[in-house]
Amino acid sequence: MNVDQSVAASLYARMGASRRRADDPRSDVEVDRDRLVHSHAFRRLQRKTQIVGLHSIDFFRTRLTHTIECAQLGRAICRRLTDGSWVQVVPEEAHLPDLVEAACLSHDLGHPPFGHTGEEALDTLLVERWGMRFEGNAQSFRIVTLLEPKKYARLETPVGRPLGLDLSRATLRAMIKYPWSERQSTEAGLHKFGVYDDADDLAYFDWVWEGAPDQAQRTVATEIMEAADDIAYAVHDIEDGTWARLIPIDQIVQLEPWAIERVAAMAERRNPGMFTDPDTEVEAELRALFAPLATKAWARGPFDRSRASEAGLKSFCSAMTGDLLRAVTDGGTLAWSSNEPVQRRIAVLKAIIWVWLIEPPELVTRRHGQRRIIRELVDGFLDEPRMLPYQDEWLRIDAADQRARVRFVVDHVASMTDTYAFHVHAEMYGTSAGGGWE
Repeated sequence: MNVDQSVAASLYARMGASRRRADDPRSDVEVDRDRLVHSHAFRRLQRKTQIVGLHSIDFFRTRLTHTIECAQLGRAICRRLTDGSWVQVVPEEAHLPDLVEAACLSHDLGHPPFGHTGEEALDTLLVERWGMRFEGNAQSFRIVTLLEPKKYARLETPVGRPLGLDLSRATLRAMIKYPWSERQSTEAGLHKFGVYDDADDLAYFDWVWEGAPDQAQRTVATEIMEAADDIAYAVHDIEDGTWARLIPIDQIVQLEPWAIERVAAMAERRNPGMFTDPDTEVEAELRALFAPLATKAWARGPFDRSRASEAGLKSFCSAMTGDLLRAVTDGGTLAWSSNEPVQRRIAVLKAIIWVWLIEPPELVTRRHGQRRIIRELVDGFLDEPRMLPYQDEWLRIDAADQRARVRFVVDHVASMTDTYAFHVHAEMYGTSAGGGWE
């Protein structure tokens, strides 16, 4: 198929108008992928919580390993598609896997320390004190377009600030799961959004969607990325939780009434209206999901972490991943958000994760402490801005307005890894003996 050069030029345009060298064999989306892999924000994911804190056990996936697995699943989905839907997002079919991989690599960059607990803490703090918001997806967009120190433009540019990684328009469109602003989300009663109501962010966001045929609509690449993300999250956290003996796999396999009841209640709470009869329908999903384990010795009792059990668990999760991949690409066409059976199955798997990995009472104390650390870091930096990095930029921000100052501080706190947040908080409030890193 001949490449439409005007389409290619639009999709692969960059705000900074940077160009590949003539001897660079990579496509534009390969360049984007490589810039993401070598970015500061991507590197920091290695010490950011996925579900359970990093200090708990070294087997758990981090944000980095989850992101890598998400990217692999995204490429796997691309290989299964044969319907030509790639023409919506790239000028050549061979570029689709690299585009989706880039979107997957970027999708969690904006998550702050301590996983969803940190995100909720920052959002609550901003809403209560300054009428602002924090959202992980909007923060990811802000990182790759404004904060990452890869490309810097002079102040006469439309944005007038660093251009982040200066990614192509195609990659930026692919990574935006919620193509509406903070204000639009409030007006529509939605919780998530893709861009903050800050002038620089909105200017870049508007540029991203210039010339889009449907004006800020989720692309097929975005749908692939979200499918890969949800499958990775739902299946791999089941594996982690079972290995750590937090998820009672034997009780689920045996369909113990108390286990069914807890999962059904959580599934209904998190997905209101999805199930007509939650207890009956969730039990049916659990039976279908875990029936293959009924005859497996390793799954009929508490998980013993033997090599045989580990291999059995890995094989089970691999097979479940394969089943979900086939279901969402049946017939060579992506069937994700509209695929009700797959959505119900994912909802049940996520309910298991929430029951045993996110909301058990013993984790309430830990989450309370993490929220306090986030709040006190923001307060500390606002009280003493000389502790902040990029002091030259702070001088310009400090002369602007309160919203700009708060956003600058939140950008810094959100960029921290779990371990660095603990360390800085201890030094900031005098609970560390100092003298170097532990």
